[in-house]
Amino acid sequence: MNRNARSIARTAAALAATVGVITGVTACAESDSSGSVTISYGYWDTSMTDAFAQAAEAFEDDNPGITIELQQVPFDSYFTKLNTQLQGNSAPDVFWLQNIQFPLYSENDQLADLTDYVADDAASFEGIPASTMDTYVYDGKRYAVPWQVISFGLYYNKKMFADAGVAAPTNDWTWDDVAAAAAGLTDPATGTYGIVAPLWNYGNFYQTMYAFGAKIITDNGTDTDFDSPAAIKGLDFWADIVRKGYSPTLAQIADTNQDQWFQSGQVAMESTGSWNAAIFAGSLGEDLGIVEMPAGTVDTSGAATTANAVAKNSSHVAEAYKWVSYLASPEGQTLLNTAAGASAGAPANASANEAWLKSAGTPDARVFLDEIARTTPLPATRNTAAWENELTETLAPAWNGEASTEAVAKAMAEKIREALRKEQQ
Repeated sequence: MNRNARSIARTAAALAATVGVITGVTACAESDSSGSVTISYGYWDTSMTDAFAQAAEAFEDDNPGITIELQQVPFDSYFTKLNTQLQGNSAPDVFWLQNIQFPLYSENDQLADLTDYVADDAASFEGIPASTMDTYVYDGKRYAVPWQVISFGLYYNKKMFADAGVAAPTNDWTWDDVAAAAAGLTDPATGTYGIVAPLWNYGNFYQTMYAFGAKIITDNGTDTDFDSPAAIKGLDFWADIVRKGYSPTLAQIADTNQDQWFQSGQVAMESTGSWNAAIFAGSLGEDLGIVEMPAGTVDTSGAATTANAVAKNSSHVAEAYKWVSYLASPEGQTLLNTAAGASAGAPANASANEAWLKSAGTPDARVFLDEIARTTPLPATRNTAAWENELTETLAPAWNGEASTEAVAKAMAEKIREALRKEQQ
């Protein structure tokens, strides 16, 4: 079977395997009678399936006796399923985690210690910044290896700026510049808006909260400053944008999502992630521009990373680590970012930067790579979901003009503190 045929067959098998995973098929590594080892690989992004199929094929060619079994599970059910599998000793040998979920699994002792493997393999990871690698260290030990960085930027429509006579954004812009431009770009007569302001933590209000000096989770994960003046200022940036009519309302965004508003030319700016570069370039062509996240009182922005971890109960940790190492190596990173195009976030290993940029559809996408050096990891606690699930309901009244930003920030801070108290019990 040639490489293309094998890749197509593997992709189909990976998608079919989703059903098996959801219905509880055991996902532990298995050895056949010949001594060959099958390493199961859990991930959530369907757009990456073909790229991982190609990576698995290349890896298997270089590692006879190891077969990679792809197991894709939709994000909405991914962690629910993973938790059940880990409790039942049937988790994939290797699986995706982001820095946001990492504390839960490392503190619960569910991940294999990769410290010695990584130390012996350091040359493969020279292109990964130490700050990115160290995100996955707990209690002095390394438990995962990052392969993707999800940084954020400010996308804008060059034509809308030119038509409105508003100066285009630069990498030196502040959030005050964004607000001023949004006012000048909004035209009720034509139904166009300066910026889209969804109630979105990662791409929107966490970014401004960080930029104005908030930490969100403080004191080694035991408290929050969600109700601090800095945090309230960061939240109020977006709530005020909506109240002033510079953005579609939450109800309008619920009917037509934020990306569609921007791609249709009805909104001049959107704050979102690197994965949209190729998509928006396809929609807007030469009218698309991208700059780094604006600064506030602090020159930083939030970012997430995606890493590969090995289940502690895997029967083949050494073989599983070989797959983890390959996916973070220059060779693996270049293959992934060539095959997946810009649907992947920016590569964790800088050696693959040019491969990713070629797929991004616009030279402006380089800002996502430049951004990495000034990022702060998005907030994470042992059970981040317990309080992040409360964000929309708690904060929406401020976006809708029904409550002050200070009031909803204080209410949310109490919910976070309660969740943190439970974690510490």
